[in-house]
Amino acid sequence: MKNQNIVNEKDLFEYLNKNEFQWGLIIDGEKTGNITSQTYTKLWKLKNFQQMVRDRIAICWDYANFEKQVFNGLGMKSSTYIIVHDNDMENNPSHAFTVIEEEKNIKLVEYSFIRHAGIYDMDSLNDIIDMQLRWRFEMPNDAHLKHLDVKVYKVPNELAENMIFTELVSQKENWEVVLKKDRDEQIQD
Repeated sequence: MKNQNIVNEKDLFEYLNKNEFQWGLIIDGEKTGNITSQTYTKLWKLKNFQQMVRDRIAICWDYANFEKQVFNGLGMKSSTYIIVHDNDMENNPSHAFTVIEEEKNIKLVEYSFIRHAGIYDMDSLNDIIDMQLRWRFEMPNDAHLKHLDVKVYKVPNELAENMIFTELVSQKENWEVVLKKDRDEQIQD
């Protein structure tokens, strides 16, 4: 991304905004954001770097991996996390996001959750996760998720190019669980 003059997370965020990147998939040659978790689990294939730049549409797993690739290329310490409800990524929406770890603070880089897109300076990973869960529970179709168990996984490496959903799920056993809440511990209304 050096030819785009991207040297930090703010530059990347501006690049995504300026080029009107969207959330969704390309289905039958058409961009659409009107998809369910059941749709993307069947049709999703991880976009490589060039596909992201060309298509300008992706879902959170693509965005988080893309961000991690850019930050790794810039020598920035970052991690990808995935929130999973009831240990069921096929029937419940999951969410991937990227965190930059600096010496004195931690930053959430959120683009795929378009209504909350931004860069957030936070005190801790738990604060980021709580904020992510609140955002998810605000979504009309996702309010039921607050009554499900939650696990948050740290994905240790970039995801493999062209990975499909079943491959993503099969790797989950190798990821570190950084937070686990049962339905009784969830954020209350």
